[in-house]
Amino acid sequence: MAVINDIGIIIVTYNPDLKDFQKNIFRLIDLKRRILIVDNGSNAKCVTYLKRLSIIQDNIDCIFLRQNKGIGFAQNIGINFFKSKGVNYLFFLDQDSYIDLSNLEKLKEILISLNNKNKKIIMIGPAQDYDNLSKSIEETSLLISSGSLVLKNAFDKIGNFKEEFFIDYIDYEWVWRAQRQGYKVFKTNKVKMQHQTKGVPRLHGHTIDPIFRLYYIYRNSMYLILYEKIGVKEKTRLFIRNLGKLIFQINLPQSNKRIKVCFRGIYDGARKKLNI
Repeated sequence: MAVINDIGIIIVTYNPDLKDFQKNIFRLIDLKRRILIVDNGSNAKCVTYLKRLSIIQDNIDCIFLRQNKGIGFAQNIGINFFKSKGVNYLFFLDQDSYIDLSNLEKLKEILISLNNKNKKIIMIGPAQDYDNLSKSIEETSLLISSGSLVLKNAFDKIGNFKEEFFIDYIDYEWVWRAQRQGYKVFKTNKVKMQHQTKGVPRLHGHTIDPIFRLYYIYRNSMYLILYEKIGVKEKTRLFIRNLGKLIFQINLPQSNKRIKVCFRGIYDGARKKLNI
C-alpha cells in the first residue's frame, strides 16, 4: 500500500472490544496514512491481535506498554514517535472511534485554510452532538482530542499533554494552555465522525461514568480550578458541570461509593496529588 505521508494517526488502546475495534481499524487502514497504536497494557489476546495486525499491515506500527500509564502518557509516546517522521499533522483517535477518508481530507483542508489566514490556528476537530455552533466553523475553548487534527510542530511550542492527569481533561488542559500562549483552536460541523461505536450507558440523557473515572474527573477538575491559569468562564463551567454530575450520582446504583470517590478526587486535586 502506498502511504500518504502527511498525517500521522495516533490511537491509544486498552482492552478494546476486538470485534468493534477490528471494524474501526480496517476503516482507518483505508485512509492510507501511517497509524501508530500505543497499547496501554492490554490483555494477552489484544496484544496478540495487535502484533499480528502490525505484521500484516505495512502502515501500522504498535508500541506496547507493560501497564496502563494513562491516555496522556500514551499519546505523548505517539507525539514523540511522529516528531522524527515526515508528517505535518497529527490526528488523534480513541479506540472506539473512526473517520472516513472524505471527512479526514475535509478536516485537513479546513485547517490548512485557517492556518494560511492565521498561523496561530493550530488545531481543529469535529463538533459533537451536544455542540450548538452559530457558524459552520468557529473558535472554541472546548475540544476533545479524539477526532482532532493538530499541526505537529504545535507540540514543540506548547508542550505535550499533561500525562499526570492520567485520563479526563487532558485535552481541555492542552487547549487552554495553547490559548494562553496566543494559539487558536476551532470546531466545525462540516466534518462527521463516529465516537463510541458501541455507545455509552446513559440515564435521562446523562452519561453514567464508570466509578474509577469519577475520581479523575473530580481530581483533575479541582486541580484545574485551583491551580491552572484558565479563564473564569472555564472555571465556572467546570464547577457547575461537576456539581450537577455529583448530584446525578445520587440516582445511580452504588451512589454512596460513587459520591465517596468524587470527594476523594476533590481532596487529592486540592492537595495537588496527581501521581495516582
